Amino acid sequence: MALLPILFNALSLATRGVAPDLAVLVSRGELLLVSAAIAARGVGEILLARSPSPLVRTIVGGAAVVILLLTSYSFADVAAGHRSGDRLELRVIRDTSFLLFLFSVLTGACCIALREGSRHDN
Repeated sequence: MALLPILFNALSLATRGVAPDLAVLVSRGELLLVSAAIAARGVGEILLARSPSPLVRTIVGGAAVVILLLTSYSFADVAAGHRSGDRLELRVIRDTSFLLFLFSVLTGACCIALREGSRHDN
């Protein structure tokens, strides 16, 4: 569901005869927003988890917070660049977006797994 804006963006481009290139699809930071939401969910989950290992909880939660900060900053930077009319490197935005998306999914999944594991331990 979170990826629907990107899918709709692709559909919008296709109906206008523009080939939906991945760099164009995420050029305004859409995937960064999705990544931030995933990381934020992970932070919320890890805060509720009662992990048997506080160190693991701290490392995974800290990683989720770092990803949340990086994705939020990256989105703000991309948005500011578009607002001011700066020449932005779409490939860099694409590559950074996908890398941060991958890390947000991984850390978010770890946070949820720890939360689910703590539910079953009780």
